[in-house]
Amino acid sequence: MTKALRLIGTTTICGVSVPKIAGGFGEDKKAMLAKTVADIHGKHLFKVNEAINNNRERFKEGIDIIDLKATEFAIHLVDSEIMTINAINAANNIYLLSERGYAKLLKIFDDDLAWDKYEAILDEYFHMRDEVVYPLTTGRHNYLQIAPIIEDELAVAKLISEATGIKPGIANSIAMNRIERKTGESLDEYKKALPPAEHETGIYTATELGLKMGGIRAVDMNKKLLNLGLQYQDTYTRTSKKTGDKKTEKQWRLSDEGRKYAEEFPYERNGHSGYQIKWNDSVMQLL
Repeated sequence: MTKALRLIGTTTICGVSVPKIAGGFGEDKKAMLAKTVADIHGKHLFKVNEAINNNRERFKEGIDIIDLKATEFAIHLVDSEIMTINAINAANNIYLLSERGYAKLLKIFDDDLAWDKYEAILDEYFHMRDEVVYPLTTGRHNYLQIAPIIEDELAVAKLISEATGIKPGIANSIAMNRIERKTGESLDEYKKALPPAEHETGIYTATELGLKMGGIRAVDMNKKLLNLGLQYQDTYTRTSKKTGDKKTEKQWRLSDEGRKYAEEFPYERNGHSGYQIKWNDSVMQLL
């Protein structure tokens, strides 16, 4: 994930539900996606990006603006359902603005409606003190808040590991990621202390692997992996819970060669069950 950036929930501004993003421009600073600006101001995102790109020299990188395209945080936006993978792939830029960057953008908009929104966004977002953005300022109270979350997540990780055979290290790593998202605390030091896996673990879906390789679409990435003999399509029949009809579907499965570079994780979602393949870093040398 882009250094110091974290998603800390959602809030409502001018009647619009928007993601709260902390960091990037400073440990305790909030940031706002260009997409959020577009939603609040009632503008098309491509128009907001166009305004930025036409005046790019006015925005200082890392102070006013950050382009999240092809970063791990872009993947996090997909996982959090803030942006779709199609939107990520289609975008040339995914801009994140600091408070100063947002103010510069408003000068470019230069219309009364835009400035009408300005005060509300400052008061309801940038200047709103949010405890999760400043987790270390509440001392003992903060410990009492996050300790139950840590205990619960690690207990769930242990239960799932024992019930499914998922490696304990993988389960604990997932638990730590969930704790970070829920509390805003960084657990990087603890992650480094986790015992090494006995093998290189799978961490990237085809979608995430495509983003890491420079924005390759998932469908094209799957074809590459197929052509390399690392996976194949398995055809199976399932019964629709809604209609009772039999449906024939396909899913990707690992070949024996593919198991050197990935793992299969069983899942069940919205009435569908199957396997999700996650690839490790070593597969990139083949791509």
